[in-house]
Amino acid sequence: MIRKEKAAQVWIWDEGIRREATKENEANISHVLPETVLHPRPEKEDILHIGACMEGIEARIWKNGLLVGSRWWEGEISLKEWKLFLVAHDLNPLIEIPDTGEMLWSERAWGISSKEPSFSNLRREKLWVSIVMALLIFLLIWQGVSVWRWNEAGKTLAKRVEVLSQEVEPLLEARNQASKYKEAADKLISLVSAPTQLELMAAVTEKLPPKNVLLTEWRYNQGNLTFTIQVKNPDPRYYVEAYQKMPYFKDVSAERKRKAGQLEVKMVIRE
Repeated sequence: MIRKEKAAQVWIWDEGIRREATKENEANISHVLPETVLHPRPEKEDILHIGACMEGIEARIWKNGLLVGSRWWEGEISLKEWKLFLVAHDLNPLIEIPDTGEMLWSERAWGISSKEPSFSNLRREKLWVSIVMALLIFLLIWQGVSVWRWNEAGKTLAKRVEVLSQEVEPLLEARNQASKYKEAADKLISLVSAPTQLELMAAVTEKLPPKNVLLTEWRYNQGNLTFTIQVKNPDPRYYVEAYQKMPYFKDVSAERKRKAGQLEVKMVIRE
């Protein structure tokens, strides 16, 4: 990025290609500049210019002495690409392609202030280096001491945890035994409090019509009850609403069987 007064210009290139070129030419590069800043700026304030580069050509748009747009081509510029370049910078696409100017070099790259500070120009560079090295050494020692303290604290904590684990182990065993006893007691209570088959059958028949109803099938398994009745014109909605209101049952459903007049009712026994 090159700064000019209150403006900044940015060039983007493939860093991988740059590194390969540096390696192939065995160059030791500490600072990279775009070739554009090494070519002289035009004398006119506003100009559309095409100049030759070491490789290819570059179109540049200058406004008020500031480079506001550029594009590089490896070879000849096609008319389509030229129009796209002009439109992208709000210029008339009918402008013809200018002649390519010769490649010139400036004595100094433009856009870079000579007043920018540089550590290489400081008279006390050795002092700055010594201060930085001392600071790094201090940080390393401080971090090393911190790591050692953390390790010691970790060892102490591990020993304390081991002692507490041995002290708590009998309590945990007693807690496990109490949990097992509670589960067994809950099972016994549920068995005692659960309604009997006779009570369930009495509750089911209570909602059946008094005449022309035949209970053909009864299945009860771990809190789930399914029974089938034979009745003329069965109404599934009636049985769902009737049994859902009873304190024994929940999640009631009913559906017609394939055989005419048969209705299967399913429900869950409330705990």
